[in-house]
Amino acid sequence: MVFLKDLLEDYVENSGIKLIVKDGIDVKDSNIEEGTVFEIETEKNPILVAVINAGELNEVVLMSYQYEFATENDLIIHFEHPLRDVWMLEGDFVFYLSEGFLKRCTPVGKIPEEALKKMKKFLEDDDYYFDKTESGVGRNLPIKVAFKKFEAERTKALLGELLTKIDQEEESSIPKVLTFFVEENVELPAAAKLEKTAVEMADYLLFKEDSHTVKVKVINPKLINREAKIKLGSTELEISALPEEFRIVLQNPVNLEAFSKILEIEVDDELG
Repeated sequence: MVFLKDLLEDYVENSGIKLIVKDGIDVKDSNIEEGTVFEIETEKNPILVAVINAGELNEVVLMSYQYEFATENDLIIHFEHPLRDVWMLEGDFVFYLSEGFLKRCTPVGKIPEEALKKMKKFLEDDDYYFDKTESGVGRNLPIKVAFKKFEAERTKALLGELLTKIDQEEESSIPKVLTFFVEENVELPAAAKLEKTAVEMADYLLFKEDSHTVKVKVINPKLINREAKIKLGSTELEISALPEEFRIVLQNPVNLEAFSKILEIEVDDELG
C-alpha cells in the first residue's frame, strides 16, 4: 500500500484545478462519434473523457492514466497518449455532456472498439462485470476510496467551471447539465420499496432516466430564467437563470422518491 500511497500523493500534486479554455474544434456541423476521447486542458494534468453513447446529451466516462487505482468498476485499456499508453475507463464516473460542451474540448483519439462495447454493456446491465484480467479489485480499500474522492472533487471543480462559462454565454441551444457528487454517507429519507420513475412536485416534475440520472422539468413558468439556488442535501449550486429542463447526475445510484425529499430549488425572491 505504500506504493499506491506514493502514487496518489504524486497524482494529487500534479493534477491542477485551474481550467485552460481554448476554442477547440467546431463540431456544430459534425456528429460526435462514439469512442472518441476528448481532452480538457488544465495547468497540470488534463482531464480526459470518452464518449460511450452519443446523442442529444452524450454519455461519457472519465479516464485516468493511474490505472493502478482501478477497481471492479474500471476497465483498463490501451490508449496512446503523451502521459501514458495504458489508461482506465472509470465506470463509476459517468457524465452527460452536450455537443456545445464537447466543442470546448480537444479530440485526442479513440478507445478500442472492444473496450467501447464492454463499457456500453457495463453501463446498461447491472449484472455485467469486467473480467478480472482487465479491471481492478478492492474498491473499498481506503487508498482507492481516497483516489476516487479526489477524482470526484477535481472533476466537479473543472467541469463546473466550464459549465459556468457556457451558462454565461448567449447560446440558448446548449442544454444545461448540472452535475452533483453525493457522498456515500449522505442519508436519504425512507422510500417505498417499489421504485418510482417519475415524481410530481408543486413546481417541477422529476424523471429517473437511469440509475444515476434525474431529469428535472420546471412546470411553474414563474421560476424559469430566474436566479436560483439548487440544493441537494449539503450540496448547493447557484445559477444565474433556472432553465426549464436540466439533469442532475449523481455519483451513486438514486432512489427517485428519496431524492425528491432532499431536492430544493430556491428562486431569487427566496434567497434574500
